Amino acid sequence: MLPRLYQKILEPNLSRTEYLTLQRLIWVVQGCRNVALSKLAQRFPQPRKAASRLRSLQRFLSREFLSTKKLWFPW
Repeated sequence: MLPRLYQKILEPNLSRTEYLTLQRLIWVVQGCRNVALSKLAQRFPQPRKAASRLRSLQRFLSREFLSTKKLWFPW
């Protein structure tokens, strides 16, 4: 669970699926020593093959809505 401040900022700017994916990604990052994308994809909780999860995470992280400027300064 994200702190309430982050929830207030992220929930209005992300779709439900994007928000849940971001929560899962943060959860996985917190449990890893090595934050290589391939390692994260192996531990990411999705019922897909690791290669598919890797491509999915790459697409997710390259999305415009994850930019600092867009999230913290939406106006």
